[in-house]
Amino acid sequence: MTLSAFEQTITANGSNDLNSSDPTGAGGAGGAPLAPSGFTATYLSDTSLSLAWTDNSSTELNFEIDRRPNGTDPWTPLADPAANATSATNTGLTVDTTYYYRLRAVNAAGNSAYVTASGVTTAGVTSTPNLLSEGFESGDLTASTASINTVNFAWTDANRTSILRQVGSSAFRDFPVDFAQEYVDGRDVTAKTGTRSLGIEYAAGVEMAEQRFSYNAQPELWLRYWIRVPENYSHGTGGGDDTSKFLSLWNTTYQAGVGGGATVWLSMFGDGSSGSTLGFTHMDGDTGNDIAYAGVTQFITVPADRGRWMQMVFRVKTETSLGAADGIIQTYRRWDGEANFTQLHSKTNATLNEQTGGFQAGYLMGWANSPYQADTWFLIDDFEMSTESLL
Repeated sequence: MTLSAFEQTITANGSNDLNSSDPTGAGGAGGAPLAPSGFTATYLSDTSLSLAWTDNSSTELNFEIDRRPNGTDPWTPLADPAANATSATNTGLTVDTTYYYRLRAVNAAGNSAYVTASGVTTAGVTSTPNLLSEGFESGDLTASTASINTVNFAWTDANRTSILRQVGSSAFRDFPVDFAQEYVDGRDVTAKTGTRSLGIEYAAGVEMAEQRFSYNAQPELWLRYWIRVPENYSHGTGGGDDTSKFLSLWNTTYQAGVGGGATVWLSMFGDGSSGSTLGFTHMDGDTGNDIAYAGVTQFITVPADRGRWMQMVFRVKTETSLGAADGIIQTYRRWDGEANFTQLHSKTNATLNEQTGGFQAGYLMGWANSPYQADTWFLIDDFEMSTESLL
């Protein structure tokens, strides 16, 4: 979705006058802090807004942000950004909705005046008909907390997966609660947006780490999500058995063969220099044959890509009829900071015969034939599903 300059510009207003308890304007000791200024709420995605402001005081203890989804509802607390903060992200919002925000600086002596801003999630543009939008801000894996869930989506079979958040220099695991844990070893699990993300951990020498999910069958499906390359990423030597799964989708049964529907795998392969390439294979649901696709492309370069976020888009479409061989498998990527997606793969003659209406299950990451030699964490954020393009 491309918004016009007008749609992306959000009007901010509010008092920038000196607080009466600090007539000098210094915001100094003994007085309430100066009000922030330049408060804006700008479009980030169909379900998120980016908040920004100028910090005009040196004495605040923190800020306070309140929100209301329209101009009449009561204000409710949203966040308490730390002193000197100048931005925040509000995720999990409803599409095509105007949200109003107010912001003030606070300290022990009192509070500044409020400044206000408003922002529109899709700025009046018809939104992509998403089936699901999940930012993991609930702190668990219950899909009912997703901002959109129209396909009975559910996370299933968590295997070495966690909901993670960063607080200062420490990382915390919020889910599963039975293993709540604080990491003080210097790892950084800062989410792409919001405060939490899904972490998938390949422990040293352990082959399996994946997160499965299921949903109502879809003959055409688009997935989009952010994933961060581990800060210590290293992948194989380019040998014949160093495949590591990245994503898979299937019909009724995983790798079922004849009568069970097709399965599509997206996999990483060691490139011989600790980085990786990306390619895919699929299983024909009519014949049960594995159909390899040799179009692998460079995916992660070491060390340049360590710690970088990338947004992946994955499209699958079943055959229009048995034997039509017009199924589609396509992948796209953009690195954080890039405006446009680059197509990595495209196959438009895939034999993806589905027996029961389409793809209805999948997993993120998965089996690594050659285990990672050190604890390796992938972070995933802002997971979305749609029946139309997510480019």
